[in-house]
Amino acid sequence: MMAFFAKALCWVLAGASLLPLLTAQNHSAAVAAEEPVEARLRSREATGAAAPASQVSRSQLRNRLLSIHGFSLAGLAASEDSAEEISATLREFITGPAEPLVVKRQAIKALASFPTERNFGFIQHRVLDAPLALSRLYVGSLRSFAATRSREITALLETLLASPEVSLRHSAARLAASLPESSRLGALLRERPAAEPENGVRAELLRVLSR
Repeated sequence: MMAFFAKALCWVLAGASLLPLLTAQNHSAAVAAEEPVEARLRSREATGAAAPASQVSRSQLRNRLLSIHGFSLAGLAASEDSAEEISATLREFITGPAEPLVVKRQAIKALASFPTERNFGFIQHRVLDAPLALSRLYVGSLRSFAATRSREITALLETLLASPEVSLRHSAARLAASLPESSRLGALLRERPAAEPENGVRAELLRVLSR
């Protein structure tokens, strides 16, 4: 009988010694489960893991745009859904009346990283009517669509090269260099230099023609 009570006492003492450990483990699991989403995102960014676009806030995207290192896709999910979500936020930055010019400029540049049909339509619709400082960036961003939208861009070039703004014509001439050769582009490049009054633009057109 004494042996039985001795064994029972040992079991009770062993269970008591394990109780603090089990309690600590349960507490740690509960804390992890209640960890704020923002903290988990910061941890994910610190380790370089990709974050779903739904967890990339406007402020985080704005900070990327204004980074001294330039806009980077690092750490963003690469699915079509996330690309469209990011694109939508960039388009909102561009059209937002309260957004400063620097944010609009960087957002236009970043939008070229997502050469989708919707983004092309967005740029195409605004390139001719935007203020000059933004219009030139729109023209530059069209280079990302040269391989898939060459016909539409070539048609747009005819209007851009007739612009009264020298800097816009110069941007258009550089855009022509990114387009694949076609009969329509060749005809435009042969005809336009004779009508171009600015030496730099004319030289750029001739350079593209001679490639």
